[in-house]
Amino acid sequence: MKLKGHVRAWWGSVEEQLRRTRRPAISNWEEMKERLKEKYLPIDYEQMMFEEMLQLRQGSLSVDQFTDRVHELTVRSRVVETEQQSLARYRTGLHNDLRKEMWTARLINVEEAYQLALRIEKQLGPSVGRKVMSWDSKSKFVSKSSTQRLPPLRDQIRSGVSGDYKGKAKASNEGPQCYKCKGFGHYIVVCPTRDKKLAFICEKELLVEDTVDDTEEEEIDGSILSDEEHLSASELPSCVIHRILTGTRKELQTNPEWLRTNIFHTRMEHNGRVLNVIIDNGSGMNVIAEAAIERLGLKTEKHPTPYRISWVNEANSVHVKQRCFVKFSLGKKYVDEAWCDVIPMTVCHMLLGRPWLYDRRVLYDGYANTYSFNFQGKKFVLDPLQISEFDTKKEVVPVLTIRKFSRIVEAENMVLLIVNREVKQEDNIIPTDLPTEFLTMLEEFQDIMPDEVPNRLPPIRVVQHAIDLISGSTLPNLPHYRMSPTENEELSHQIQQLLDKGFIGERLSPCAVLVLLTPKKDGSWRMCVDSRAINKITVKYRFPIPRLDDMLDLLCGSSIFTKIDLRSGYHQIRIQVGDEWKTAFKTKDGLFEWLVMPFGLTNAPSTFMRVMTQNLKPFLGKFVVVYFDDILIFSRSVQEH
Repeated sequence: MKLKGHVRAWWGSVEEQLRRTRRPAISNWEEMKERLKEKYLPIDYEQMMFEEMLQLRQGSLSVDQFTDRVHELTVRSRVVETEQQSLARYRTGLHNDLRKEMWTARLINVEEAYQLALRIEKQLGPSVGRKVMSWDSKSKFVSKSSTQRLPPLRDQIRSGVSGDYKGKAKASNEGPQCYKCKGFGHYIVVCPTRDKKLAFICEKELLVEDTVDDTEEEEIDGSILSDEEHLSASELPSCVIHRILTGTRKELQTNPEWLRTNIFHTRMEHNGRVLNVIIDNGSGMNVIAEAAIERLGLKTEKHPTPYRISWVNEANSVHVKQRCFVKFSLGKKYVDEAWCDVIPMTVCHMLLGRPWLYDRRVLYDGYANTYSFNFQGKKFVLDPLQISEFDTKKEVVPVLTIRKFSRIVEAENMVLLIVNREVKQEDNIIPTDLPTEFLTMLEEFQDIMPDEVPNRLPPIRVVQHAIDLISGSTLPNLPHYRMSPTENEELSHQIQQLLDKGFIGERLSPCAVLVLLTPKKDGSWRMCVDSRAINKITVKYRFPIPRLDDMLDLLCGSSIFTKIDLRSGYHQIRIQVGDEWKTAFKTKDGLFEWLVMPFGLTNAPSTFMRVMTQNLKPFLGKFVVVYFDDILIFSRSVQEH
């Protein structure tokens, strides 16, 4: 491949930048291809190709052209799918005529579908899929009177708009038909009226039609109004008990303002129990809650086409796998049934969406918030239900201010003040309900369980944490994070504490990583060292971590347990002498090195587990199990323990 023009100049600058930074040059095709993609392809290129692949239809393309485009988009979007999925997507994009002919054939992959589509295309001729739907086939909902008058008006309008262009086409219906001007003998690509817009202007004739239709509608409405029945919510008890927040119940509003902000709620019946129902024309499916399914004892079945739904974003999506056939009624004459998908929800028991609205041809009145429809020759109007709300005003808590307290102290000679606060059990307090043997042992060895770790370095043990760097790697030297004055003060305070304990030292180092503060649950800050840069160039060592299943098997038959949790276990292991400079971190006050093993380093868990295993090796498996800093002593009896 040869690069030309500005691409060649850009590639030269990339190679020059690599040489200046002393990084290895790009020597393989895959890496070069990734660089070119990052530079010249859009960020959402694969997404664009995937969307185009899903929306691809054959249209005016031949089977060969359509198949080539399918393969091209599949490769460009990097989609990994089974042969049956590829076959279904390929067959969906073909013309209806081709799909109908291929429906009865047993196909295994796209190649077989492609060969069959070629044979069908040869049999049906080159005009397959290019037939234009007539005007009358599209106007399904136009009355008979309008369909008889519209064709001459349409022909008159088209003749006035297209002018002589349509007259230049062939008089007979020979050759392909244009989608633009509806003429014959040419395609829309070369249509003379391609840049012109057709406008259909109807005045007198449509006005006459409207008057006729209005009279018909008035007669129909008059006949229906006499049989119209308004259905209000059922008053039976609910089938599922809902939790209600504590608070005073608000009175229902008498004015119609509540209709402006409330969605449609009602209560329908099922075998003498009530379902809280919401009708939502923005929902693409009918759904029923899992709690209602369990309470009513309804039978479910596997969904023929499982899918995922999400309420707000894709992070909390729900997988819909089951559906249920639900029968419901309201009043004495309206008894209906519908398929509902089963999902976990608490907003209502059943939600009727677009499928039910479409099947019943429901009309919605936005002002009255009512739904009306015809069912078995009778018109029903569903009235909304006003949902009760609860007042959640907080109780006023009496507060004793400093000013009031000062006045009371000045007026009275003696003040008794009772302070109520939560007292937590301290770690060093020994429970008194233990056996005498345990109390004696804990008192004897209480000196090895201090409240705080001593402010000095731990002794040098046999196992120390070593940091071996990959040969030839570049040492990291990153600038420190920008912090607010409050954060800098807190960081300096925590560093000073570590200096007082002797865990870190102020040194010079050729490499340095970053340090930052992260908030804890109690509102305080935790100092964290970002050691990712040094971990990338560290040689990884492995040490076996004990399996929890194996440790649980060792506890079989034991009844007495003692658990020991090490305090600051990592800080009781020294960094190997000579490797301290590799743990340096940078702040605005300078460079500091760890003298004990910190959190976040590669191989730190392996080193700690190695120390614990070596120290407790004579007892492991006999009466001791250890998992990092948790030590468990187990026995079958108190005497053995």
